[in-house]
Amino acid sequence: HIKDERDPDPLHPPASGELWRYVIGVPFESCRTSRGSMRWRGVIVGLATDAPAAHPRSGGAPTSVSVGQRVEGYWRGRSPAWPATVAKAASRGRTTCLAYDDGGREDGVALDLIRERRSPEAWRDAVKPGHVPVGAWVRRCGGGGISKSKPDATREEGVVIACHESGAFDVRLDDGALLEKRTTEQWEPLLVLRYEEGHDQRVVSMDQLRFLRPRFLDASTLKAPPEHAAFVSETDL
Repeated sequence: HIKDERDPDPLHPPASGELWRYVIGVPFESCRTSRGSMRWRGVIVGLATDAPAAHPRSGGAPTSVSVGQRVEGYWRGRSPAWPATVAKAASRGRTTCLAYDDGGREDGVALDLIRERRSPEAWRDAVKPGHVPVGAWVRRCGGGGISKSKPDATREEGVVIACHESGAFDVRLDDGALLEKRTTEQWEPLLVLRYEEGHDQRVVSMDQLRFLRPRFLDASTLKAPPEHAAFVSETDL
């Protein structure tokens, strides 16, 4: 693979922001104790989003599926989505069974609780700079008088319910309040971190990712490139 100037570089992101674009799809090793060990690996696989059922006008649900198709399913209607394979298919807008990668199975899953599998690269291409899609979970990332010294104590989180041509979007907060015409300078999408074993995942913010002190790895070797061998500090991202 010849490095393209457009390739993401998690250690040297552009000053324009939207840092999630430069960490998505890049495997990393955490340099902070967690999950019972000093070293574990993971990768940001995409944005955390509601199931298509929650925003029917925005689309996103497949019109049909076939046995063996790789998809992502919202287990019992809960977000975020999990990787799965269609085990059985039926007509009338329902799949009979999804077989999840972690070994679980779920019968009678409606199509609007499924989305097509999207690679990390596809996430970057699908979301225009300065935009956040309907259904994406977002979190305030600064401004508005919110102190960043204690982000967990002052955080505001919600879901994007509408987008404007300008790129601004409306956010429905977790407490039900509506904030209109917000931008990516004030809000950032929450991300899905999937662990190396592939059977567990969690939703994280960029602040939480920084806290893990990620050391980004070459995807082909799962080793840190020589120029990136040093640990990444919480201020590098």
